[in-house]
Amino acid sequence: MNSALRSHGWLSITTALIIAGVIAGILVRLPFLEMLSHDIIGNLGQWYDYIVLNGGIYALGDRFAEYTPAYLYLLTATAYVREIALPMMSKVAAIKLPSIAADFLMAAAAYNIVKTVMRGRGQTANLAPAIAFIAVLLLPTVVINSAVWGQADGMYTAGVLWCIYFLCAKRPALAMAAFGIAVAIKLQAVFIAPLFLYLLLRRQLRVTHLLIVPTVYAALMLPAILLGRPPLEALGSYIVQAGEFHSLSMGAPNFYLFVPEDLYTRGVQAGLVIGVIAGLMISLAFAQRRDDAGAEDVLLCALVCVMVMPFVLPKLHERYFFPADVLSMIVAIVATMAVRGGEEEGRRGEEGKGERRRWRLLILLPIAYQLISLSAYATVLQALAWWNRFLPDVKVFTWLNFAAIVIVVPMITLWRARAGDARLRQRVGLVLGIGTGVMAAIVAALIVTMAMPGGRRAANWVASPGTLVQSATATAITYGDAIELVGYYLPRQRTFRTGIMKINLFFKPLRPLTKEYRLRIDAFALDGRSLELFNESPADEAPLSAWQPGEIYQQMRYMTIWTTVDAPQLATFKVSWIDPQTGAALPATRDGVACDPKVAVIPIGLDYGTVATWLRAPPIDTFGAGQELELLNAAAVDVSSARQSVVVTTTWRLASGAQTLGDLTFFVHMISPDGKMVAQVDAQPRGGAYPTQVWHPGEVVVDAAQLALPAELPAGQYRLQLGVYRSDTQVRLPAYAMGGDSNRVARLPDDVVVLSELKVQR
Repeated sequence: MNSALRSHGWLSITTALIIAGVIAGILVRLPFLEMLSHDIIGNLGQWYDYIVLNGGIYALGDRFAEYTPAYLYLLTATAYVREIALPMMSKVAAIKLPSIAADFLMAAAAYNIVKTVMRGRGQTANLAPAIAFIAVLLLPTVVINSAVWGQADGMYTAGVLWCIYFLCAKRPALAMAAFGIAVAIKLQAVFIAPLFLYLLLRRQLRVTHLLIVPTVYAALMLPAILLGRPPLEALGSYIVQAGEFHSLSMGAPNFYLFVPEDLYTRGVQAGLVIGVIAGLMISLAFAQRRDDAGAEDVLLCALVCVMVMPFVLPKLHERYFFPADVLSMIVAIVATMAVRGGEEEGRRGEEGKGERRRWRLLILLPIAYQLISLSAYATVLQALAWWNRFLPDVKVFTWLNFAAIVIVVPMITLWRARAGDARLRQRVGLVLGIGTGVMAAIVAALIVTMAMPGGRRAANWVASPGTLVQSATATAITYGDAIELVGYYLPRQRTFRTGIMKINLFFKPLRPLTKEYRLRIDAFALDGRSLELFNESPADEAPLSAWQPGEIYQQMRYMTIWTTVDAPQLATFKVSWIDPQTGAALPATRDGVACDPKVAVIPIGLDYGTVATWLRAPPIDTFGAGQELELLNAAAVDVSSARQSVVVTTTWRLASGAQTLGDLTFFVHMISPDGKMVAQVDAQPRGGAYPTQVWHPGEVVVDAAQLALPAELPAGQYRLQLGVYRSDTQVRLPAYAMGGDSNRVARLPDDVVVLSELKVQR
């Protein structure tokens, strides 16, 4: 009876804690739902718009996004939820909804993992699952990753955690299905692959179980294929992604941050070999134990995998220690309860003390990984820009990451062997020693290669003379007698305010470079005004003295388009090389004649938040034979006086799927009661700063035309009307009025839209 009452009491407390955790998890995320990140503006927001503007699920047949179809299914689902069921939800919140939902799936998986691992540990362990649920849900990096960033790391990590739970619960088929879902969302789920080899060696997992993974992956790609996406493209998404970035570390806090980029090819090759060796070392070290893998062994092996694999693999982003953030917290909860349980049971002796000491060390691990990951996040996430002002940069915390691995991994792998069979301890130590030695030899070979005078190319070497990257735009600007700009390449031919523009420049040194010239990029409007944007950040690359005359080298820079930029706008980018001694720019010439080294005219559109309300608004009028130019809104004052100016503000959208417009001119006419035109203004959008020929399908543009009223204009009631004509032929575009039903259209007389009545008073 007492036991039943106690059990009921623990259940009530657990339920209350979970409810409190859910409420707290929702409340802590609410303030960040409307926060825009660069990824939402430059990628996720555009993908959402493409889905909404191109038929919902039918858009999945196109390749319009960098992520896999599995992620796009979730984004499509949330688009339907917002557009149909919850129109009051903002687009930014809708984009973040799948990521936030994944946080709760992770927390539920953490609950089940801890419950399984702690089964039979006594009363102390009764609250551990609920505590794990709350702790995972409120981890700073978890909240930031989903609610602030809107990233997908929680989605694949949720699949990884459920895989671990099912393995702990001895349900391998479900584990592999969960892992297949995780891989379909993000390839980084393979960080736990050594765990599967360990279980295969212990015969607790069969090869037939592993076949479930590609089956689930292919099944998840099938809807996109049926909707029209080429099968090889859908199934091979990760092959395409592998070639997108040519950098050994995309901000990940691992040792590749310290490897010069000129060793990219050799670094990738060496990194893949090191990764395979590290995975084998983990699997073999755990497999040396004679007993079967219990839930605790599975959890600890998974933790070692997500600590070691992202540290030794190249080409990883700053977010990819996210599984280590979460798993270290789960293990810390188990460790805390194990220490308390050991103290309650009064375990004494060296074995009890040693076990508690090792558990206590694991309690500190999640703190270390929060610091490590937050330092990496701060390099790209504007919301964490304050971090680097007060704390060291990510390279310092990379050493903390290395220390955690060096201390924790041997401790975990040798855990059972310390007080057990001496032969077991020797075997585990041998595996660790051989694996570490081979990896150290590979790293040493890289270091030797770096030190050899002729054994390395200069940073980002591209090709021999006369060769450029495909799709690069050729140019020829010479800087002094030192360097020639031979081309540039912009992977995304536009950016948005508050977004980031990636600029690839290709240079050819004309002679051996003895000075470390600084590369500077400035942005200007077409009228020559500075947009007050520049990039002169030093690249972490080999010195210019390593450049070989006649060969071509790539320099990649990022330009952040701040909210202070007057947009939409056409911008030109000026490329300069600065003498480090004098601070003066090297003289730029083209064909021997002095020139202004401006290249790459780039459209800068309005940021996502500014135009969010207009992205799905129905048009009030349309222009063009195919009604491709949509007028969404027009506004002007109702009353004015002679000698004043009337500003007419219009909001436009180029219809989704429409071809790029030619060069158009907008006009506003003021018509008197007797039908005579008494004032007019004709201008390209934004005074020519953002012509229609650079608009892209789905883009929203806000324009303003200033109509000057004549001084002798008599008082009275006048009519403002709007039209569009082709700049080259002066021929008006047909204008159509939209009825209540968007399918009903009527061509307007004289192809003009009556905007409003204007009362002129003296």
